[in-house]
Amino acid sequence: MRSELPSLQFQPKFYTGEPERFHLPFCYDLAVLARPKLIVTLGLGDAQAHFTFCQAAREHWGGGRCVAVHRNGEAVEIAHDEKWKTAVADGHEWYGETTEFIAAGPEEAVPRFAESSVHLLLLNDCDSADRVRAVLAAWTPKLAADAIVLLHGIGLEREPSLLQAWREFAARRDAFEFSAGAGLGVMRPGASSRGEMTLLLPLAEQMQGLTQIYEILAETIDARARATKAERESSAFQTRQVWLQSLLDDRWSAQDVMNSQAQETRALRQLLLERQSELETLIRERTEQAKRFEALRGDRIKAQLIMDAQHEQIEHMRGASDLLRAKLRETILELKAARQILKLAKGACRRGGKCFQVRSEPKTRQPLPAKILRELRRIPRQLGLLSAPPEPSQKKKAKPAPVVPVNRYASWIAQHEPDAEELLQQRLATVKMRERPRFSLLVPVHDTPVQFLDAMIASVVAQTYDEWELCLVDGGSTHPGTRQTLAQWEAREPRLRIVRLAANLGIAENTNRAIAMATGEFIACLDHDDVLAPFALYSLAEASAAAPEADIFYSDEDRLGMDGKRHGPFFKPEWSPALLTSFMYLGHLTAYRRALFEELVGFRKEFDLSQDYDLALRATEVARSIRHVPQVLYHWREHPASGSLGGKPDARTSNLAALAEAMRRRNLPADVLALPTANRARLKVSLWPRVSIIIPTDSPDRARACLSDLPARTDYPDLEIVLVTNSELADGLANVQLANASVRLVRYDKPFNFSDKSNVGAQASTGERLIFYNDDVEPNQPDWIQELIEQLEDPAVGAVAPKMLYENGKIQHAGLVTGVRGLVGTACHQWPGDSADYTNFAQSLRDVSALSAACLAMRREDFFRVGEFDAINTPIAHSDLDLCFKVREAGLRCVYTPFVTMTHRGHASIGVVEAEGRTAPAGKASVYLLQRWAGYSCRDPYF
Repeated sequence: MRSELPSLQFQPKFYTGEPERFHLPFCYDLAVLARPKLIVTLGLGDAQAHFTFCQAAREHWGGGRCVAVHRNGEAVEIAHDEKWKTAVADGHEWYGETTEFIAAGPEEAVPRFAESSVHLLLLNDCDSADRVRAVLAAWTPKLAADAIVLLHGIGLEREPSLLQAWREFAARRDAFEFSAGAGLGVMRPGASSRGEMTLLLPLAEQMQGLTQIYEILAETIDARARATKAERESSAFQTRQVWLQSLLDDRWSAQDVMNSQAQETRALRQLLLERQSELETLIRERTEQAKRFEALRGDRIKAQLIMDAQHEQIEHMRGASDLLRAKLRETILELKAARQILKLAKGACRRGGKCFQVRSEPKTRQPLPAKILRELRRIPRQLGLLSAPPEPSQKKKAKPAPVVPVNRYASWIAQHEPDAEELLQQRLATVKMRERPRFSLLVPVHDTPVQFLDAMIASVVAQTYDEWELCLVDGGSTHPGTRQTLAQWEAREPRLRIVRLAANLGIAENTNRAIAMATGEFIACLDHDDVLAPFALYSLAEASAAAPEADIFYSDEDRLGMDGKRHGPFFKPEWSPALLTSFMYLGHLTAYRRALFEELVGFRKEFDLSQDYDLALRATEVARSIRHVPQVLYHWREHPASGSLGGKPDARTSNLAALAEAMRRRNLPADVLALPTANRARLKVSLWPRVSIIIPTDSPDRARACLSDLPARTDYPDLEIVLVTNSELADGLANVQLANASVRLVRYDKPFNFSDKSNVGAQASTGERLIFYNDDVEPNQPDWIQELIEQLEDPAVGAVAPKMLYENGKIQHAGLVTGVRGLVGTACHQWPGDSADYTNFAQSLRDVSALSAACLAMRREDFFRVGEFDAINTPIAHSDLDLCFKVREAGLRCVYTPFVTMTHRGHASIGVVEAEGRTAPAGKASVYLLQRWAGYSCRDPYF
């Protein structure tokens, strides 16, 4: 079938637009389908055809040899032939051993080729019919039995005609002709050797259709080339415009600074005059104070003398006082003794002069039990067991006041969200908007706590954008407070639409009933217990006006704690298909264009509790564009029955069911797994392709470790290890290559260039999947290759990289981040390897801006199609960034997978180069990236 032609996706790497361009698609298909072992081009022309053969050989089978022979071989002409010299240099750089250039004429080059060895022969740059006859006669013995012969230029007007000479040669053979451009004659092989060639070598009556196909393909290639050139010129112009604007902004900023400094200088001069006047006043006051001080100093000396005299008087008086105090104590003792004598005297008087009381009656004896009780009471005191009086408690030291942590999120809110004045400005601006789409907010209600329901409705009514309607469906609430709150708001707010059901039909069906009431251009869902930011709908209206082609808009969100405080913000990436397979990251607040909602026929009841996830998976498959609104527009309330605190455990089952159906719908067979951190759609691979691991290294120890450890720690069935190293090390490892058929040693003796070494390894490899691999990386699981290349089963994915860990188990790479200080950073850097922070970001499959080439997997055809690593502009630093940007430019995605973990042992892979001082400065590569990839390198949409 014509739809199977390889050239349908072909874009030549070398393209000049000269007449040979009309036949490049045919030459590409001819080489791919015939897979000739030896292709000879006689007369290089503008080199387009020769490089097309080389590109086909490199991209599709890697075993062909393409030889170009000069048109006449004269030394003088070759020395001045700039096209020939340029082609030789480009050919060796791009295709290495695949191509060969012979600086001799067609007749002189004949002895260099064996009999019947040439499978495809192209005659180019032939000026006359005699020349054609002579060259064909000389080369006919070298043609294989199934050889194909091409003559370019049969349409040129020559006398005698080239076409006549061609037809004489092809008279007894099966041949046909293309008239486009300068014309191309084709001699077909025998019928027994055609095989797949029947697509290209049709019967005579099919010739017209084939000719039209290749004319269209040639025009398509030319259009692509012109478009690419225009895009590059446009990009360069935009970069220069940005640069000029930056210079202009810097100039105005400098002028503002100078104006401000001049104003400050004037103010400082005035301040200086004022301070000088104040200083003079202070000097005068200081002089006067000095005079007063001298006077006071004299007074102080006099006062000191007086004080010394008074001190002597006080000391004398203190001694006299001590004598009086001693006499007073003696007097007090005498008074006490006299008082005691007086007391005894008074007693004697009362007893009639007797000094002692004499008992006249006999002494009363106590009974024995009373004596025993008395003695028992004395025992504790006699033994010292009575507790001593408690000592006064020591005063406890006051605890220091706790340090109140800084609430960073509260500070962020104050800096980034509109204040009361800005909200008022939004209300005024709403009236002046040219486009005022209506937003229909769908809310299923069932026995909602009154305070939550009231707060939710109040947050909608308080919106600064007024073109909205709130469609509520009460699913048979029995709580009187819920019904009463709905009735009160319905009477106060005309934009409320309420339907009351007799019974609860489930979230999906209740929401579908709300859709039936909606009249807005956009539809969004709001949970009955959550709250909108007052500027939520205004922000959505602005976003829809800025992107009229978008069908889905989603915002950031945070949590509303049970104490009423906001926390836990989720700042979401831009549209990430991979992350959506991990969890429902679109979340709240998401607005869908009504036409899209109707096309999808609303929510599906079989996915209750995950009905929004099922809708998001279906909607994102057909939406024209998906836009992220980078503002926190939704506050997800936390309470025991809310999904934010895990109050809906059955939701996980329907969640997995929605994802499983999405993978079937996308024709991506997968096993859907419920991991502790996220969902996983594990793609099924029916036949594992051949994988080539490409390791650029010059370290003997690490090279031997890779060759011994990788096969032992990997259980992949079809593996090739390509080690790119210097000849000395390759000779030392020759015995390893002999012992292991999966090992290939590629010699590279040029100065260190990571990009070039990787390209050379890729060109020498034979795998359908390529893994670029640093020599200081170690796998942590035997199925790491299967887990890594699994994502490449999705044709939309162009590159994949794993989770890279330090030796201490912390994360080194979980995808690269652009647009930061230093141009590039690493996601989740230094987090624990199993960290579940920030919505399980490190444990979720997700799209990223770029990936580290320490371990990077790609499809072979994609790697060569995007242009390989750039060995000129990014020889070492940022080579992986440039490659990933080319992958994204080609319409493919870069994906980080957490399901493969590798250990990176200390960046040892470039240690030798750094020691020798041969590393290219990162600044040069950074400047190139900013010039070539300004749009990609200055911001990161996924972080």
